[in-house]
Amino acid sequence: IFLHALSRGRSGGGSRRSREDGRTALAKRAQQVLQSMINQHQHQREQQEHGDDEEKIRIVPNTESFNYVIRAWSRCRKTHEAPKIVMDILRQMEKYQRDDPANAVVQPDNFSYCMAMDTWSNAAGRKALHPKADAHGGLYEAQQVELILKYMHDLHSVGHPEVVPNTVAYNTLLSTWSKLAGSEHHRNSTFQTEQVLRRMQKLHSEGLEEVKPDHISYTKVIQAWTNANRENSGTRAVFWLRKLWEEFEEDKDDRLRPRVLTYNAAIKASVAAGDPTQAENLLKELMQYDAEGSDLRPNTESFSHVIHAWLKSEQLGDTNGAGEGCKRAAEWLDTLVNREDNGDLFVTTTPELYASMLKTASVSVTVGDADLLDLAVTVFDKFRASRHHVDHLSYTWVLQTGLVALAEPHYNAIRSDFVTQLYQDCCENGLISNSFLRALANGPVFHRGWTIEESARLTRKLLAEVKPGPEVCRNVKNRQFMPSLADARRTRFRIEPY
Repeated sequence: IFLHALSRGRSGGGSRRSREDGRTALAKRAQQVLQSMINQHQHQREQQEHGDDEEKIRIVPNTESFNYVIRAWSRCRKTHEAPKIVMDILRQMEKYQRDDPANAVVQPDNFSYCMAMDTWSNAAGRKALHPKADAHGGLYEAQQVELILKYMHDLHSVGHPEVVPNTVAYNTLLSTWSKLAGSEHHRNSTFQTEQVLRRMQKLHSEGLEEVKPDHISYTKVIQAWTNANRENSGTRAVFWLRKLWEEFEEDKDDRLRPRVLTYNAAIKASVAAGDPTQAENLLKELMQYDAEGSDLRPNTESFSHVIHAWLKSEQLGDTNGAGEGCKRAAEWLDTLVNREDNGDLFVTTTPELYASMLKTASVSVTVGDADLLDLAVTVFDKFRASRHHVDHLSYTWVLQTGLVALAEPHYNAIRSDFVTQLYQDCCENGLISNSFLRALANGPVFHRGWTIEESARLTRKLLAEVKPGPEVCRNVKNRQFMPSLADARRTRFRIEPY
């Protein structure tokens, strides 16, 4: 029971580093407890052999004891020595089995080998994220996962009933290659995942029921294409999603029924491929299933991916007209808000979604684009009316959008009122920052309308009403964004063309 508690890896709160240190400390403690059990067992056995102790041996570590320690180390996902330690424990289990094969109370089973594979898989993913730190970029670790799986097949073929290559083991291998797919060193990892899945299908068709692919297997292949971030990622992801539906319709096995995780992976792959329309269609498909009463329904991640897909398309200029991507993203944000307001427990809005909308509008706006400004203001008003905290950058992005959209001379009065109201609201909420002042006093200017002179005039007027001080920046948490009068001086004199 104590080893089980230690193996769960519950290390409390704090930073990621402190939590990882906590999990490592628990794993070391579990290993110490196991070693103490082994030592006591050996001591009691020696006493019994010499006739010094007639009592039955009391401390006998079993397979479960070792597995708990392996699990504890498998939870240490950022601990570099974890794979080696797990393999040492696995070899120790095999030694126990060899020493007394007839009465072995310790023998590695599926859990032992699958957790060892998982530990190597975590190490492969970590190195794939930091290829400069490792010349192989996780390839060696991926090969270790392959070798353990092959060893499981060998043990099964010679009659070890406790070891059967199964779906979990193969899914771990799929997950490993999926993690490597995002690395430039392993561009063929997507095809590796597809080959592994086809191998599972072949083994299952030959009678190895335990290796039957499930929805996780297909999801891992889709995630590999997502991580690869290629032009055909979306196409391949949808291909495998449809294959999964075909398998489910034919077999009616619930393990093959696509989950929202599968759809989200396909949506994300479409985003990576720069295809917001396909991402949107997959979300609509999820919503249709939900409307029909299925438990397959979109969640926050589903909406977030589609919103970001349209914002990314807007930034790249891939939409049918400026502002179209922002408009579509805003429509999906409204849908998300409505579902949340109607009590959908599977979705929730986030400050990041509102902020991303405003930021994209600020970099996409063109002179005279009043429609995009109206859209940004609408989103901003909804952001302020929501339960979320509005930060100083959101005010800055709205200001930047307004100054460009209303740059022409015939907007002079409207622009002045807009900026004055925004400045007053920002002061009232204690969110005046150096970025806001710089956007006002040192941002882009034009030869007519919003000129250097007009920028200076309006800046002086607003600062005369309310100067930067502790009260108007009380909610700016990061000191590097604290405003000063120096931020209200112009150093940029380039005149932008209309």
